[in-house]
Amino acid sequence: MIYALLVAAPLVAQADGTYTRVEAQAIVFGNDALELRFDPATGELRQMLYGPQRLVVLDNAHGLAGCDLNLDGKWVGLGQASAWRYGNHEVETLTDGAALHVTSTLNGWRLRATYRLRKGSATLQRSAVFTPPEGAKGHVNGVRLILPGLKLRSPADTTYTHLSNYPPTHVRFSDLTPGRVVDEQNSSVSGHFVLLSDPKAGLWLPITYY
Repeated sequence: MIYALLVAAPLVAQADGTYTRVEAQAIVFGNDALELRFDPATGELRQMLYGPQRLVVLDNAHGLAGCDLNLDGKWVGLGQASAWRYGNHEVETLTDGAALHVTSTLNGWRLRATYRLRKGSATLQRSAVFTPPEGAKGHVNGVRLILPGLKLRSPADTTYTHLSNYPPTHVRFSDLTPGRVVDEQNSSVSGHFVLLSDPKAGLWLPITYY
């Protein structure tokens, strides 16, 4: 989709090479290697672009929630468009890069999602803190961080590899289905690892969670 509307937006450049700007349809945070684009209504990560060619490696076209919470056995997101409402954002300068903190709210809950970029590196570190409303009752059964719309150049040429299993589990990315669950046979307390790879395009995207 091409937009003919051009909006002048102030660019805030950091000494570490990261930058932020607010556009009519996006909050932008990036460096020379990665650019992240957030929905100004929900605070959700909508796109991630890699390299000077700005290859789209994540396209959350449906605006799904990237951070989900299980309350009393029910996931808040349920694969639907995000119901979180954007509150504010701030940039924190770090010794090796910068972090963008995005705060959103939903039914009294407060979510502070952090996206950290390292100087000169195509590395994104993500974390989330959920704060319940005062006097809240019930049980939090789980939290999950999701990357909706993650992709490389061609799904047909991309392989999903579960490195935490031995031998590693390999699945063609185009064969993956929503809700698919892969059990870990050799999980480690130090981390869990998956890999998206497209050798034809020369692209490898490792992901670790812990």
